[in-house]
Parts: sequence; C-alpha cells; structure tokens
Amino acid sequence: MWKATIDRTQLAFFSSSTEDSSLLSSLARRSFKNKPQTCKQKGLHTMMSLFHHPYCKPYILHPIESIKYFFISLKWAFQRVKKGYCERDLSEVKDWFFEIMPEMLNEIKKEKSRIPMECYEEALLALRLDPVEYWDTCNNDLYSRYYKQVEELAEKKWDEILSQIAFLLGEANFDTCTKKNPYEDEFHRIRKEFKAKYGEFGEKLMTKEEKKRAKKGLQRWYFPSDIPEYKEVYESYWDEEENLAEYRKKCAKDGLELFVKWFYRLTI
Repeated sequence: MWKATIDRTQLAFFSSSTEDSSLLSSLARRSFKNKPQTCKQKGLHTMMSLFHHPYCKPYILHPIESIKYFFISLKWAFQRVKKGYCERDLSEVKDWFFEIMPEMLNEIKKEKSRIPMECYEEALLALRLDPVEYWDTCNNDLYSRYYKQVEELAEKKWDEILSQIAFLLGEANFDTCTKKNPYEDEFHRIRKEFKAKYGEFGEKLMTKEEKKRAKKGLQRWYFPSDIPEYKEVYESYWDEEENLAEYRKKCAKDGLELFVKWFYRLTI
C-alpha cells in the first residue's frame, strides 16, 4: 500500500465520483503530451478512424508497435462491418457518441431534405400567417406568395437547432471542446522541471525517515504543489480543469436534452 501527500493530482487519479471521471481523463490524456507526436490538428476524431493511432506516434520510429496496431485495427474494422460497433467503441461509448454524433448532425444539416413541421409552424408564426389558411390547398394564392419565405425561415430554424445540438455535443467532448486551459503549457513545463529536479514523485525531497518508510512500501509522494514556486500555477491549473469539467458536463446535459427533444426528427 502506498502513502502519498494528498492534493488535486491524487484526487484526479483516485476519485471515481467526478463528472465522467473528468479530472482523471484530463490527467491521463494530457500526460500523453510528453509522448512524441506528429498530428498537431485540434479535435482529431480518433474514434472515427480505426487506423489512426490514438497517440499520433511517428510510425517509422515505432515499426513493431505500428504493425501490431494495424492488425488490431483490422480486427476492429471487421467487428464494425459485422456488428456496427467494435471493442474500441465499447471502451469509451461516451467519446464515441460525442465525436460521431456532431458529424452526423452536420451531414443531416447539409441534406435539408426533411425539415420538421415545428420549424414550419415557427416560420408561419414569424410571418403572422394562419397555418390552417396557409396549408389550405384551395388557397393557392397565399401559399405561392409566401412559399419561399416560409421555406427559408423553416430551413434556417432547423439549421440553428442542428448546429446548436452539434456544438453542445462537441463541447462535451474533451478532445473537441473549444475551451482550453490557459495554464496548460505552464503546467506541463513545471511538471517537467519538477521531475528533472526532484524525480517523478519528488523522491529527492524525501527525508531520511521517509526513505526508510519507503523501503517498507510506505512511500510519500511529492507534487509540484509542495514547492512554493510552483504552487500558484499548479493550483490555478487544477482550478481551471474543474471549471472546464463543469462546462463540459453542462454542455452534455443541454445537448442531450435537445437531442432527445428532436430525436425522432433526425433523419434525411
């Protein structure tokens, strides 16, 4: 059993009660920034392309790992063809949904083939037209006179709804969220500096008594927050991570409520 100083980093590692394990996800995903990467684009949809390595490692520098990953990807591709989903999708259903669904909604928006009647009703209301009179096939004059305006307003309303749902679901996803932590670069700088100076878990900061206890398996872990010069940035970073987690949680809630509301209208 390990003993360590308690700070927000540990809470991120060991807490299972946070929103979608947000802090845990944040720490785990951001830790991969230390790995060599070639893909720099934002919002890379790793759940969509099975043959894209999730950590963007240069394939040439890791040939054996890349070959293994290729054959695993073939297995996943076969599973998707056979069942419609694969083991990778099951490993993180939330990520799969928040990455795939905004793209599907954008495709529906491009088609513009089936606009819900509710959007037409709002368009008629905006133009102060009586729906009964407008849809009365005997009243061809009223229908032909306002047809174009009604169509444009209804289409605009449906586009706004689809865009809003797609945006909220995209914001709920860690990788595609447009809000970023302003302390991220500084946070990773001090973590790297801390590790170089004091060791991964501050082994060089341990007292003689703590070193003796470490030999018995009771090691104390130190973190940058234990160093005065790093404390402010380190804590500011985790404060912002908590705010971002709450923001993504709210976007997920609002987006899913809208998704459910218009669920039976999502078709082409």
